[in-house]
Amino acid sequence: TEVFGDQTGGIPVLALKSYLGNSGSGCGLLELSGSLLGMASNCLPPTLNYETRDPACPVTVLHGAPQAVHKPIVLNVNFTRLGQASALLVEAI
Repeated sequence: TEVFGDQTGGIPVLALKSYLGNSGSGCGLLELSGSLLGMASNCLPPTLNYETRDPACPVTVLHGAPQAVHKPIVLNVNFTRLGQASALLVEAI
């Protein structure tokens, strides 16, 4: 809660890959670009093709409709099939 604030219902998680497909090592830059656009417009897009929550997974997946951003912080985590990985935390000031 120190970084993301008090999020009623959990911290929203979304998958921009549902829009872009598998872009390999370019996924980090593409998803960061999408996150920055969402921060600039104060709105996060929903995850496409998500319908049923797995009760064993405690993640709040953003789906159905776009959601307003109340605290402009994003954490992008990406990895490829080849083992490349990146994580970046961005806060609008």
